[in-house]
Amino acid sequence: MQPVSTIFVVDDNRAFIDLITMILCAEGYHVCAFCDAMSALSEMLRVRPDLVLVDLSMPRMSGIDLLLHMRRCGLTTIPVILISAGVYNIDTLPMDERTSFLIKPLDMAELLPAIRLACEEHRQLTAQVRSATA
Repeated sequence: MQPVSTIFVVDDNRAFIDLITMILCAEGYHVCAFCDAMSALSEMLRVRPDLVLVDLSMPRMSGIDLLLHMRRCGLTTIPVILISAGVYNIDTLPMDERTSFLIKPLDMAELLPAIRLACEEHRQLTAQVRSATA
């Protein structure tokens, strides 16, 4: 049996957070919800999630700023799915091999497989790092 993956959902839209939390909990994930990126980053330094699902456009700290802070703080193995209802040129986003982008409204047939894949890749990478340092 695989351990339950912890997903941080970060969005300033409470209704969106509630809906995504309900869906992900029904899929068996442990969800920590945050209405702002600063709170999520603080908690991330204490508890390492298996995935961060974050809205790009939020007050005070955007999803892009959260991603950049994560990478600067050494949280480089945590996958991030950036989401937005706005129009963005994906080439201008700070993408890396652990970052993906989805457009709202989210299609669950696209989101759920992306989450499963990101969590599995993170689990494998974490196991590799642990065995290399043992």
